[in-house]
Amino acid sequence: MDENSTLIQRFEQAVSAFDSGDAYSALNELVALYQEGFHREEILTFLNEVSYEPNAAEMKANFENNCAALAHYPFVQGFAPRPFEALSFRIYPVSAEEFFVFNPSAETFGERMVFEKDPSFDCCLKYFDEQRVFQNETNVSKLAYLNRNIRASEAIGFENHIYLHYDEPDRFYALLLISDWSNLLAEKKFVVCIGKDSFLNPEDFCARFQVSYENCTPQPPSISEISRMIFGWKIANVSGTSFLADILDYHPQLLTIPDCFFNDFYPYYTKYLQGKKTKEVVKHLCQLDHTAPEKSLFHAVTTSQSLSAANLSKNVLEELNRVDANELLNKTGELLADCEIPTAREWITAIYLAFSLCHGRTFTQRVTPAVFMYPHDDMFFLAGVERERVKFYLDTVCSFDDYKAIAIIRDPVTQAGSVIRFMTETHPEAKNEKGERVFYPFYSLAFGSLLPKDYFFRNDHALWKQIRVVRFEDLKLNPKATLKSLTDFLDLTDCDTLYKTTWCGLSRAGVSTDGSSFEGFDPAPIYNSHAKYLSVFDKYRIELLLANLMKYYGYRAVYYDGQPFSEEEKYTLMKFPFRCDDIPFLATEESKQPLLDLAFQLVRMSVMFYSKCEHTPVKIPDFPFEFEPIPWLKPDEELLVQPLYETRTQ
Repeated sequence: MDENSTLIQRFEQAVSAFDSGDAYSALNELVALYQEGFHREEILTFLNEVSYEPNAAEMKANFENNCAALAHYPFVQGFAPRPFEALSFRIYPVSAEEFFVFNPSAETFGERMVFEKDPSFDCCLKYFDEQRVFQNETNVSKLAYLNRNIRASEAIGFENHIYLHYDEPDRFYALLLISDWSNLLAEKKFVVCIGKDSFLNPEDFCARFQVSYENCTPQPPSISEISRMIFGWKIANVSGTSFLADILDYHPQLLTIPDCFFNDFYPYYTKYLQGKKTKEVVKHLCQLDHTAPEKSLFHAVTTSQSLSAANLSKNVLEELNRVDANELLNKTGELLADCEIPTAREWITAIYLAFSLCHGRTFTQRVTPAVFMYPHDDMFFLAGVERERVKFYLDTVCSFDDYKAIAIIRDPVTQAGSVIRFMTETHPEAKNEKGERVFYPFYSLAFGSLLPKDYFFRNDHALWKQIRVVRFEDLKLNPKATLKSLTDFLDLTDCDTLYKTTWCGLSRAGVSTDGSSFEGFDPAPIYNSHAKYLSVFDKYRIELLLANLMKYYGYRAVYYDGQPFSEEEKYTLMKFPFRCDDIPFLATEESKQPLLDLAFQLVRMSVMFYSKCEHTPVKIPDFPFEFEPIPWLKPDEELLVQPLYETRTQ
């Protein structure tokens, strides 16, 4: 086929793609053909009809409105407004996010520009202290993200603007055609410099514009300023959830409440807060005794009386008890003064901000803090455990303008051993006053480890691109490399607080599931064989059941050799007794039987589910959508000090 025939074929394929609804591919190919000199007049006419002319009126209105706003904007340099008709270029949109710039005088298309994309991995907040100047930025969604999350200079008492430098005027004017700058300019957070001769550095701002913020009193953020949510999702039991919560506890850009304090918000909100007026709720709850169910959430957040087993220091106990429920309630009410009937998002934001302020945090830095909510609720969507609760939390997370979710996972075998030990030894209610074990060990294993957990997530959900898992072993063995990846993903600064386990910023030693104390990143829990609770045959079966999941997350089996089994054969193997069945607990044979039956129902469910997970995406009966494993957030390779964990020693 000669070159001309190839061009004709490409043209025909582009037109066919357009007719079938694939305008993006068609327009990109037609622009490429135009650049190659193929039927330029016909192609340009077509592009005018389908791309430029349908959008021209809107682009003209955007441009004129934006120019009018900039004409009165105090912090702009090099801006020389011109009529829409006098622009030396035209914009040809190829999608809702991308466009080509066309130069009529040169009869050529320039680069394809992206003016809206996901800003998640740009780390523009993480490095904002050092990098406040953005060169030729065409990503409008990124500018909106900065505008939402960078505090106004007046609010923190020092200069804190976002600097936009554009080498060429036309690059900036292109943005004025396809976006609305009214919200971006409203709070005067940007300094816009057009043309190299107009560039201004942050240190020269006050002298250039004769503005000083030294007399402004720094203020904590209002709840309307807080647009970010980072959701800690406990997708599996005893996997390091508390460890992750503790290292993020006092990050300067996070609003936090110590681990395990803010649980069961969903039932509390629906029963006592939803649809209620702020003033009436606060007044009513303040009048109640701390034992009243209506006050349970606020009392739980401000008391440590039930945490005697948490190995807390005297300093931590004093700090937790320093703020009472009424003080927290009143501060929450103050923050919600402008919200007559708050939403779930507003209640959560206000409670977290109130808790931080009551405990002496100020948040007067450059970046507005994010809410870090990490409920310990037992809720597992795939297993059908509290599905409405899962949906509520995920809907609430996605109601924030900016959101991320993070979960922590662990080698399934050591996780299983830890579950048994926790539920039989160190759980606050594991033993009665006589020292007798209360919980059925095998049921604890079935529910805590074997039951399908939410390692898999809907790949069509709004949160899908914004959720990651970190491995417990990576945090322990390669903390710097793992935290680098974590803070990049969450767009948080690296700081010393991440290398400590704290509550309210005060040191808190970790507690293993055998009750022993360990400090921070001690890797001891990784190497526990759990021989008291799991036999070699037990470990083989767990590896068999979760073989595909282990492989996806970089775990290597020690005992399971890859031998194929049918679903029924797997279930038969799982019905043999586990070593934890030998652990005595307070039950008669009669009372034990219903728990045993339920445990085997959970095991059956697990075998059926994981047998369907050999290939992804996974289709699950009764659900119209697909599930995939949540992506693993791997440690930064350049910062590894030890090889990535693959397997335990035995």
